[in-house]
Amino acid sequence: MDVKKQSLVLFFIFCQVVNTTVDAAKRAKVTSELLEKKRDELLSSFVDGHLANEVSTQGSRVRRYVQRPDWTKHPLFPLYPIDYTVCKNNDREEKFGLCKIWKDLGFCRKRKYIMKKFCQKECGLCKALAPPICQSTTYGCCWDNTIAEGPNGQGCPACYDRYPHTCKQFDDYCIKPGRNGRFIRYHCFNSCGRCAMQAGYAAKNHRA
Repeated sequence: MDVKKQSLVLFFIFCQVVNTTVDAAKRAKVTSELLEKKRDELLSSFVDGHLANEVSTQGSRVRRYVQRPDWTKHPLFPLYPIDYTVCKNNDREEKFGLCKIWKDLGFCRKRKYIMKKFCQKECGLCKALAPPICQSTTYGCCWDNTIAEGPNGQGCPACYDRYPHTCKQFDDYCIKPGRNGRFIRYHCFNSCGRCAMQAGYAAKNHRA
């Protein structure tokens, strides 16, 4: 076999290997995406079941709220940085550069109530999140940002996962946005790191 033919054969083999590798990577990606979709559907079904149970146990007066819970009214909200309000301009106004134009026209001062709705970042109208009051107290914070009554988390409520198996299975949802992520964060305090955070508070205050 001459050098030219040998080179062609080697090139053909190389292309086959590359194509096989690419195809395998594509199949792995598709499989991963399908599995993630199934997991999301499974968790959504669990959340729906939880909400249905809340409706049956709490009665019709809270039916609408439980079926479509407003997480901003949760007593612990916002407990995690991912749930903090993001300071930004309205998407449409930002896209077309309207916020900067309106700011230059003086609307941040003249039409403050309107600009706060559409261009709060451009106008510097975002409200800073105040630190929890417990941070300035003698014994610091409990895991739920309430005030500890003594060292080592004394007087703090118990910190645990409400659904241990589900929390362990879906702990990667602790950092995800959306309904499923919020559900896991506010029912899986141990899996999402809040209990360990209290241990850190306790150790810090004990050293102090």
